[in-house]
Amino acid sequence: MLLDQFLPRWDFSEHHQTLVRAPAAQVYRAARTMDLSHSLFTSLLMRLRELPWRLRGRSPRLPQKTFTLDKMLEAGFVLLGQAEPRELVLGLVGQPWRWSPELVRIRAEQFETFSRSGQVKVAMNMLIEPLAPGLCRLSSETRVQATSPSARRRFLPYWLLIRPFSGLIRREMLRAIVGQALRQKK
Repeated sequence: MLLDQFLPRWDFSEHHQTLVRAPAAQVYRAARTMDLSHSLFTSLLMRLRELPWRLRGRSPRLPQKTFTLDKMLEAGFVLLGQAEPRELVLGLVGQPWRWSPELVRIRAEQFETFSRSGQVKVAMNMLIEPLAPGLCRLSSETRVQATSPSARRRFLPYWLLIRPFSGLIRREMLRAIVGQALRQKK
């Protein structure tokens, strides 16, 4: 699994999965093109997350009209790796617990060795595992590794607060990918 290459050790994690009746290549394409902007719940959570930027008169980094993989990359995520049609991995570095978090802009090749104290490294994958012809397991795992004990202590309350919502977004993401994959099938 590519995710193991980029973040083999972590302090916090969450995992979600579902089954989809479609070939792996179709599910992978859907993962690359899914758009969560039509999810009212996800849109509401994203608007809440951008509130600190708006209150300070700054432009939010989060996607505005669409919430796709490409928009996530524009917002600060980096595509760490992909193994089509099986897995893609996104990463992010920063201090998400801050009221107005600043992300550390890095390139994919810097992620594994990044170690600046006081930050967390976040890696998330979409994994497609063929189980039978036309049937796949689609999963998403998010891992977080703190670069220092102080970052771990600061991140923990934030994680306890956002984890349920993060999980809901991940499940919504899986539903969107399944829906897109099934629509491509028709």
